[in-house]
Amino acid sequence: MLKSYIDPQDNQKAKKLLPRLMVEGLLLGGTGLGVLALIFEIAADAFSVAAYQTLLAIHGAEGHHTIAILAFIVLSVLLFLGIVPAYKAGAYLRPNAGGSGPLVEAIGPPKMRWLSWIGTSLFFLDAILTIIISSISAADVLMLILPEWAPYRILLAELFAFFIMAVLVAMGPKRAVPLFLIGGGAFTLFTIGALGLVGTTAVSAADAINTLATAISNTLDHTFAAHRPLPESLLDYLRDKKLLLLLDNFESLVAAAPFLPQMLQAAPHLKLLVTSRERLHVAAEWVFDVAGLPFPAAKTMGQLAYPAAAFFAERARQVRPDFALEGEETAVYRICQLVHGSPLALELAANWVRLLSCEAIAAQLEQDLNLLQSQANDRPPRQQSMVAVLAASWGLLDGEEQQGMRRLAVFYDGWSLAGAQEVAGVGLPLLARLVDKSLLEVEKNGRYRLHELVRQYGLEQLHHDPAEMTAVQARYANYYTHFLQERRHLLADKLAVAELDEEVENVRAAWQWLVQGEKRPLIPPFLAALWEYYRRKGWYEEAVGVLGQACQLPDWSPLQQAQWRRWLGEAFYQLGDLRESGQQVTEGLALLKRPLPAATPGWLWLAVGQTAVQLYRRLAHTHFPRHTLANPDPQYETLYALRLQAQLCYFTKQREKGAGLNLYALNLAERLGLPAETAMGYGGMTVIFRNLAQHKLADRYRALAEQLLPEITTATEKAAVLEIVGYDGMSVGQWSLAKQTLTEAANLFTRLEMGRNWAECWTLLGFLQMLRGRFDQGARQYAEAGAAASERGDLFFRFVGLAGQAACLLRLGDSYLADVTGVLEQAQAVPNLQLAAEDKVLLYGLLGQVQLRLGNWAEAEAWAHETLAAIGQSTFMYFYSMDGYTAPAEILLALTESMPYQPQRGQAVKQALQRQQAFARVYPVGQPGAWQAAGRWAWENGRLPQAHQLWQQSLTAAQKLGMVYETARAHWIIGQHLPAEAGERAAHLHQAEQLLERLDVPIPSGNFLL
Repeated sequence: MLKSYIDPQDNQKAKKLLPRLMVEGLLLGGTGLGVLALIFEIAADAFSVAAYQTLLAIHGAEGHHTIAILAFIVLSVLLFLGIVPAYKAGAYLRPNAGGSGPLVEAIGPPKMRWLSWIGTSLFFLDAILTIIISSISAADVLMLILPEWAPYRILLAELFAFFIMAVLVAMGPKRAVPLFLIGGGAFTLFTIGALGLVGTTAVSAADAINTLATAISNTLDHTFAAHRPLPESLLDYLRDKKLLLLLDNFESLVAAAPFLPQMLQAAPHLKLLVTSRERLHVAAEWVFDVAGLPFPAAKTMGQLAYPAAAFFAERARQVRPDFALEGEETAVYRICQLVHGSPLALELAANWVRLLSCEAIAAQLEQDLNLLQSQANDRPPRQQSMVAVLAASWGLLDGEEQQGMRRLAVFYDGWSLAGAQEVAGVGLPLLARLVDKSLLEVEKNGRYRLHELVRQYGLEQLHHDPAEMTAVQARYANYYTHFLQERRHLLADKLAVAELDEEVENVRAAWQWLVQGEKRPLIPPFLAALWEYYRRKGWYEEAVGVLGQACQLPDWSPLQQAQWRRWLGEAFYQLGDLRESGQQVTEGLALLKRPLPAATPGWLWLAVGQTAVQLYRRLAHTHFPRHTLANPDPQYETLYALRLQAQLCYFTKQREKGAGLNLYALNLAERLGLPAETAMGYGGMTVIFRNLAQHKLADRYRALAEQLLPEITTATEKAAVLEIVGYDGMSVGQWSLAKQTLTEAANLFTRLEMGRNWAECWTLLGFLQMLRGRFDQGARQYAEAGAAASERGDLFFRFVGLAGQAACLLRLGDSYLADVTGVLEQAQAVPNLQLAAEDKVLLYGLLGQVQLRLGNWAEAEAWAHETLAAIGQSTFMYFYSMDGYTAPAEILLALTESMPYQPQRGQAVKQALQRQQAFARVYPVGQPGAWQAAGRWAWENGRLPQAHQLWQQSLTAAQKLGMVYETARAHWIIGQHLPAEAGERAAHLHQAEQLLERLDVPIPSGNFLL
């Protein structure tokens, strides 16, 4: 083999020049060689050992360790297979080889000298050059792990070279080759280990310090003497200087970080301002994280006042002078959020307003980072696109860090340490390194977050490896399924809800992956826990979307489909879409083989049968053992579907069907021995019988519900039963019971953070205060409920809070009319609120009362007729709408008493009185007002004894119910209608005045209203 490669004559010439080659090679070896020359060399001779060794030296020094390792692997294979001897340089002696440099000119054969222009490499010469390069490479590799030996690099290379020469001389080339093969393999392993130890060190500490010192000296335009090391000369020069040095993009020279404290120590008046993607880890370091321009973390009214939005608009006007933010607010907010306020990204995005709307820009940004690029001629290449910026940062990471970033990119809205470990296999040490490199943010709550653009870039890198992508998605879905399941039964605890709030974006993403992937067994438990969370938060619109997806999934059991449809029906019900809700529940019952009757005879038979069952159980005092059911369970699903369908029937004017379904659900709950469900059934029967004015039966069923309260262990269900008990107790004047149960329910809902349910209880307590004559306190509670509803975005209870506040203030006298008018205007202006007829009753009645107080009789009468029309359209009488049922009669009677009689108005008065009496029959607290109005109509028609009799009934009922304000009204109206000489007149008026003073309500100048 040696004879075929080496010409003896040329070899002899080369040996004569050995000393010169050694000196020149050693002197020039540490300066680095041009990669171009190596490309020429490898192209000419694919087996050039010297070329691969030089690649190792160059790329190892520059931090491209993957290339260096590959070079050594190729070199090792060449040596191991014996393709070339260890001391063969190759390129110099091959007939087709390319060589270059003065040494080729000096010792190369004449036929090769014409190739000297090809490159600049000095090392592609015979075996001696191979030895020199190997020696320098060995020294460089040693520098990677022992940078403090950098000053002795040339000496170490010389020692390596002389050792190799000594072996060659002593053993001869043929016997030395096997030894070099073994040594070369060991050296390769040593190099790979060294590269792994140093990680991503861009350059050696010595080279980095020299580079830094050179850059500073060039900036200061000062030349230092060559006989001293440059860093020492720089320290001497800075010693008495008062300077502020800005070191920008320092991450490429992070190996020189230890030199910075030396500079500060040597120069007391020196200040350093360093920007770096990676922390320096020196004691003198004061870290200030540079974030993007401030932008709103959530949608707010003043989001466009944030600097990020203002900067975007400014840059947009550069390319489109007529650009305006009006109408683009939501899209601009989204753009600012997606780029995390990055000025460069905002500027690049703003360039597109000349072609795209802001909404289109935001949509494109969510899909493709390549949108963020520019063709500006005055911009550096690294700032031409965000992809270039991100790629540069990505290139500074080692393999482990890049893998971690790829996997962490699946998290959509931050993650916990546990999530990073389970999903991405990333532990705390790696997270700390990524934080130090400014790629991760650590929030105050201990969660980690990626800049949105970095996350998108990492996700793109993950998509390049489908196998890894699938594996990470599977772990992601598994993790969040278990995360939800662990907290499903803890949602009564606000801490568990807060944990889910933090992870909600990841939960949403996990759901989409579950739907699109192959993880079918995870879908039911995931969705069950997610549904409980949606109910807890009141997020029914989102629930409709998710459950709608689930119901479209194929090949699920009828029981599972029925459960999902029942949940979907409840979500529609909460959103007020009763038709769609009923359709989903009906389909679910059909899947359970419990179809609803199709015709009237079937409904009649259902009602009779279930009534008979309930009657027998009440007479026989039947008790059933408690059961624990599987989830889902056919009987359990049937029970909940029936209860929901019963509610739908009430609100769609099908009360008979609703009563039959409620009985059906109650009988099933009793048979299954479920305390909470049975108590809810009793509550439903209480409402049914109260609306039928069957008060004894209503009281009986309410008492049954109360008896089961101690057995209910779930806070949510217990609070719901307490609310029903309190609501019904208040309707019949049982104030202590109502206050106790509603307060307890409100406290439970507060602890559960169920804001809407708390608002129901709190407004009912405000109504209770109003009925007891404590109008100031009632107005405050209504206002508190309305304010809390506004914060939640709950439009309905914002309206209820305003309407209740107006009702309380109206009773405090005419001095509050301006306040009442303003509050009602706010109630009317609640945006996007679709009021049901039952709610219009209250609003229209109050508006009519205000107009009557203001003396606008025509407007007042018009509102009275609007109120009567709304009452006619309503299907249910809400207790808290009492003022609406009272107002038409009050307004029309006042007009009749003050204006000439009109038959048409008289008919309207009769209709209004009938509506008021119907309300009073259902809710006894309405009786005092109803009898007072009836007495006024009797008086107006000349039936004086009947009028006094009705007013006396009103007084008795008000006193019995403990309604102080209604008692004062009854005394006042009786006294006003007694003759002046009657002794009872003064007593009644005096009693009314005393009661009003106690309530701090002004004494009326004329008739009471309300």
